[in-house]
Amino acid sequence: LTIRCLFLLLAASVVVGCSDDNGSQLAPEVTAEQILERSRAAYRNATSYQDSGTVETVYITKSRERIGTTRFETAYVAPRTFRFESRMNDFGGEDVVYRIGQDELGIEVWFSSNPEMVQAVDNIQEAIDMGAGVSRDTTGMIAGILFPGSKLGGDIVELTDAKRLGDESIDGVTYFKLQGFRWPNSGSPTTLWVDIEQYLIRQVYEEQHLGDLKTQTTWSYQPVINEPVGSEALRFEQ
Repeated sequence: LTIRCLFLLLAASVVVGCSDDNGSQLAPEVTAEQILERSRAAYRNATSYQDSGTVETVYITKSRERIGTTRFETAYVAPRTFRFESRMNDFGGEDVVYRIGQDELGIEVWFSSNPEMVQAVDNIQEAIDMGAGVSRDTTGMIAGILFPGSKLGGDIVELTDAKRLGDESIDGVTYFKLQGFRWPNSGSPTTLWVDIEQYLIRQVYEEQHLGDLKTQTTWSYQPVINEPVGSEALRFEQ
């Protein structure tokens, strides 16, 4: 009888699967689509969000290679208070600066090519799309998730043909590593590193080929979610 009981217990453990120390079943492997859905939900359900980071673009031709850099920062308090700034310097000289500010009074945009003018826009989606080119896509990468509906934002959590590439460490922290397509017809995939606990985006990598020009672009984020945001981080200035 004892042998039979042991056999039944062994068989049951194979059917049920492994358990943790508290006896609860461990969660099954999450898919790339589930990770993207959880990431989308994390941003859209956030009470606040902040980040700072850089974009590094390597321009490669047959004769030379050069690097352009964009710095950016974001601050958001739900449901609408928002500030964004990017500083692109791909060609030397002065930074190309783009700013968005939104509060209960409206939305304003400032661009360093026209420093005397603060432009009012009708909606935050328009402001996101206006800055896509001069910010190396940083206006929309995260803000497009916080504020759905822009034409050029938020697609980073809408990758098609997404798959997991295994987990990978950045600065000693382990992240989900995914790959999929933001532009399905381009043939160039996007690689994405996502925090395994909060599902925030930590890093994005893309390559593009335009004739003899090849670009390698890395977006790096230092995100903080659902923590107090100081008034200075939300201050909009020319």
